[in-house]
Amino acid sequence: MNLYRAWLYFRFGHGGYLSLAIALVQFLLVGALYLQRIPGLAQIHLGELAAIFIVPYGILAVMIGWLHKRHQMTTDTEIAMLSNPYLFKIMPGKEEKLMIPLSILGLKVQKIWLENSGLMTPELEKDFADLGNLLVRLRSGEEVK
Repeated sequence: MNLYRAWLYFRFGHGGYLSLAIALVQFLLVGALYLQRIPGLAQIHLGELAAIFIVPYGILAVMIGWLHKRHQMTTDTEIAMLSNPYLFKIMPGKEEKLMIPLSILGLKVQKIWLENSGLMTPELEKDFADLGNLLVRLRSGEEVK
């Protein structure tokens, strides 16, 4: 396993799971220490304290997560998509070797068929030329935005 992959797994494990567990335990312990200072609540056991904090905390976390998914997730996805280097380039592999050449061939066949059928208009010819040029530029490695 290379170092970059280990670093990625470390970030996933730490950021997504371990730090969450540590934060929850810390939240409970700090809450227990503060509640012990209140005379009426000093007799509460850790299990009861967990119920007092975890249930409302869990409900609140679910509500915030739902709001995040509903309102913020599209923005997060859009930003992640725009930072993808292959959004404006050909992805190596199947797209490079198969899909783009197949698209260029399809455009050529459609153009020939329209010309032979007498259905080609100047607007269509311009659209075919623009798309063909774009595909050729992409195939040559150019970044197109």
